[in-house]
Amino acid sequence: MTDFIDTKENKTTISVDGKTYERTGKCNRCGDCCPDCPHLIKNKEGLFACAIWDKLGEKDDPEALKVGIHSSKCKNYPNAPIDLTISDKCDFKFNEIK
Repeated sequence: MTDFIDTKENKTTISVDGKTYERTGKCNRCGDCCPDCPHLIKNKEGLFACAIWDKLGEKDDPEALKVGIHSSKCKNYPNAPIDLTISDKCDFKFNEIK
């Protein structure tokens, strides 16, 4: 279970399975986190973006759900250290707070 505790600037404190982490960093638009999403677009500079980012909310987008993506969670991604195992390009980092 993941709980978002506090968000300030680019730092977010997250509790995952009894451990607390500070997530730092920002999206560098590499696109590795959502390669199967039908809303992922690439601009002429080679940077990726979400075509529906401003419309994301608590309900999942039906088109994204067809490929198994729960778009209601996208704005909080990555929300656990395990999420960073999909790419070495991601700028986000998790540091455990003891």
